[in-house]
Amino acid sequence: MSSLVFLTALSLFVLLYLLRRQQEVFRIRLQSTQVKVISGQPCPKLLQFCKQLTLEVGSVNGSIRGLKKNNRIELICSHSIPIAYRQDIYLFWQQHCQTDKSCPNGLPSLLK
Repeated sequence: MSSLVFLTALSLFVLLYLLRRQQEVFRIRLQSTQVKVISGQPCPKLLQFCKQLTLEVGSVNGSIRGLKKNNRIELICSHSIPIAYRQDIYLFWQQHCQTDKSCPNGLPSLLK
């Protein structure tokens, strides 16, 4: 009985993990003073902003994900990024990346 519960929990975890990865458009990793694109192609302006942020602040660790939701890309920042910097990133995303034609305002046509 306990093995059945364990297998069910494990399979649900794997399915949720795969669903989350399928929704992911891009992922950026902030590590110390480095900015790395782990997957996808984020907005170039957002990348530049993250690089500038890590240079000004010094050491920021965390990840930023762009997830597909309702034909738009929603930004999710990890909680390891301090709240003030998360707010700056969200505000920058709203003002520059969602309104600029060079950055994906919705989803790229391949993802719709």
